[in-house]
Amino acid sequence: MKFADGLFALGAVLGTALFLAYYDAAFPAAAIDLQLSRSEIRGLADDYVRELEVDPDTFESALTFEVDGGAAVFLQRVLGLRETSRFARDELALWNWRARWFRSGEIEEYVLRLTPDGRALRFLHTIPEAAAGDSLSQDSALAIAGSFVTDELGIDLTEWRLEDQSTEARENRLDHSFTWELVGSEIEWRPDDPEAGTASRRLSVEVFGSDVGYFSQFLEVPEKFEREQSKETSGGMLLTLVSLALMAALVIAALVVAIVRYKREQIRWRPSLLLGAVVGAAVLVSGLLSYPLLKSGYPTEWPFNVYILAALIGVLIGAALYGLAVWVSAAAGESLSLESFPDALTALRDWVARRWFTRAAAVETLRGYAVGLAFLGYVTAFYLVGRRYLGVWLPAESPHSQLLGMYLPWLVPLLIATQAAVSEEVLFRLFAVPFFKRLLRVTFLALLIPAVIWALGHSSYPVYPVYVRGIELTIAGVVFGWVFIRYGLVTMLVAHYAIDAILLAMPLLRASGGSYLGYGVAALVCAALPLAVPLVVVLRRGARPPAT
Repeated sequence: MKFADGLFALGAVLGTALFLAYYDAAFPAAAIDLQLSRSEIRGLADDYVRELEVDPDTFESALTFEVDGGAAVFLQRVLGLRETSRFARDELALWNWRARWFRSGEIEEYVLRLTPDGRALRFLHTIPEAAAGDSLSQDSALAIAGSFVTDELGIDLTEWRLEDQSTEARENRLDHSFTWELVGSEIEWRPDDPEAGTASRRLSVEVFGSDVGYFSQFLEVPEKFEREQSKETSGGMLLTLVSLALMAALVIAALVVAIVRYKREQIRWRPSLLLGAVVGAAVLVSGLLSYPLLKSGYPTEWPFNVYILAALIGVLIGAALYGLAVWVSAAAGESLSLESFPDALTALRDWVARRWFTRAAAVETLRGYAVGLAFLGYVTAFYLVGRRYLGVWLPAESPHSQLLGMYLPWLVPLLIATQAAVSEEVLFRLFAVPFFKRLLRVTFLALLIPAVIWALGHSSYPVYPVYVRGIELTIAGVVFGWVFIRYGLVTMLVAHYAIDAILLAMPLLRASGGSYLGYGVAALVCAALPLAVPLVVVLRRGARPPAT
């Protein structure tokens, strides 16, 4: 065992070194200046609508951080990450803040997008189609739009070419739309294909009656590129749906096994209830912390209270179903594993019995971190080689958009990592491995089949070709299953938790703004929380656990 622990330690050291040294090369990160805090962005957004003689305090509001996905993907595929980062910094912000003000059940609302340094990028004032307004001529409306672009946005229109203009008659007014293209901003997609189309910088302004109600600066992406990108992405979604169907089948199988074994008095429900409760609680708290995202997506045709209540009920039902699936899978999996791989449950039995700080738990925790760090090195090498030699491509990460739009963004990685680690290890290792072992009598197939199902569930991630994540995680899943059999479920629970928590924390750690860096540090501290187990064991016993 000492030799094996030495290999664990070596894998952890090499994995950590590889991950830290080549993270940038393997996982492209967008260069985004986030010097302004969330509260500062909120203040600038509120000031903008106040200048329109609108009191933001009389509205419900939401603030999220988003990416112009189509433009970002196009630029990275055509120009590369370095040029895309320069483009986003110097020409057109691809990552931006979205502020929204609305009232329950009212059509009228305001949406403003701000660049990371606080400049207005897009604005929309939604009003009823029947709202009264002027019926100006197109030339008069063009003069209003041109003056707005020059005076309010500070853009010299002599460098732009009027590309399109239109007029739409409303019930009580005329609305006019104008679009300019920046001269010389064309970006060729496929120079050898004359029908591929080109991208270009555009500026649109809409005049509702006699007031500017919409403006946007954006990158017009070729329609053919969008179609091809959508087609490729749909392949990943299909693989994910297949995986979800197979996951549902596994849960149903676990339910059948649990019922049959319950009748034979071979099931313990109470210990497994703890794991289900942990996952359910993580899902529930994550849903509550995502309240700003729920507000941002509010459809105004709904009463606001009804929408929020429905969303919260959905979160509760989702948390309950998630927890129930884990409970059933854990109960069935424990019963099967006690017969097939009893040594894999040593530390888990301690934890279920609320003996948190045992030697077995300490050893499996340390091994878990070793496996997690070794995996980070493996995945770094996988994408490093894939990007350089095999045509693997993935878009740049930014400080996670959804995290910055949620309450307590530093806590979210802990919740997501806990939910993923417990639910996936329980279903795909604790239950599926002994289930297929008993069904097929071949250990390798018992490791491979759950690994494939688990891997395909990640195919909707933005990695291209879409089958790449399936290959990456099938290999890892087979190894994880072997580690579960040989070194215990807690080893894999800790490994999975550490992997997800560290990967979620990394983009925050790389953010330029001080407050966001603080989020990343706090998330990294959360990733290290299970280390309290071996630390307490050492302090209590005055001796070190085996060197792992």
